[in-house]
Amino acid sequence: SQQPNWDYHAEVEAFSHRLNENFNLDLLKTAFVNPCYVTSEEARRRELRLEREEITLNLKDNQQLFEKGLLLTSTYLQDCFHSTYPNLPADGVKALTSHLTGSQTVCNVARNLAVEDLTLSAEFPVPQEILRKTFFALIGALLETSGPERATLFVRDFLITQLIGKDLFEMWPVINPMGLLVEELKNRKMFLPESRLTRQSGASTVLPVYFVGLYRYVTNVGQHAVEWL
Repeated sequence: SQQPNWDYHAEVEAFSHRLNENFNLDLLKTAFVNPCYVTSEEARRRELRLEREEITLNLKDNQQLFEKGLLLTSTYLQDCFHSTYPNLPADGVKALTSHLTGSQTVCNVARNLAVEDLTLSAEFPVPQEILRKTFFALIGALLETSGPERATLFVRDFLITQLIGKDLFEMWPVINPMGLLVEELKNRKMFLPESRLTRQSGASTVLPVYFVGLYRYVTNVGQHAVEWL
């Protein structure tokens, strides 16, 4: 809003049209107002020794919209992953959700949508956490304006699509895979796995190869080649 020839109201309205969403403009403007901006602006006015009634900004910050947007996004993503990947462990669902709601992914999307240009923040460039908060506040504003259906479609179109080309285990580093498998099988009341040496080659050489299979009762559920046992 401090840039030359910058019509903030027109830019906010244009932002709504670019996304093809029918935002309530008052809610949309609120989504861009971060608490740190309100605090810093009021402090600046105190330094100018303005009258008390002129110091307080008549602006509502985006805290409530942020909380609503984050809750809707997290709930929708978890429900979506549970229904799409019913065999994915809860830790995997949590990891995917955390990846899509984390600062790196969200800020990348927000910058591509030019959210940063309209964000009212005490600092510039806008810190990642503030930009992330603003993005979820936008989802909260869309939820309040158009309801959960449009808001979840927004999450699907702009966040879930960030999974394209990603490897699951880049987002979910499994520290103890065997322990995870045992826990999942226990939860499903199935036979626990056991490791069996299925074949080997060059055991007495410097480059041995062992094939270890994982079995559940008599069923081979997977195998992998290793160089040592």
